[in-house]
Amino acid sequence: MARKPRIHFPGALLKETAEHFKRDPVVISKGIKGLEKKIREDETIATAITMVQEFLTKKRNKYSFS
Repeated sequence: MARKPRIHFPGALLKETAEHFKRDPVVISKGIKGLEKKIREDETIATAITMVQEFLTKKRNKYSFS
């Protein structure tokens, strides 16, 4: 079974994210909760998100100077 990804936005506050997308913070929060529910219910979605997360992490580490 695929590892269930944890959704988090390091350094991004809900309010700032909502302002960036010109949305109410409640809408962003409900969207995140809905996505979390879909991840729990659908292993295909969970696998896809894990793959994207790993890809982005590898890209970030590739260009990291730390």
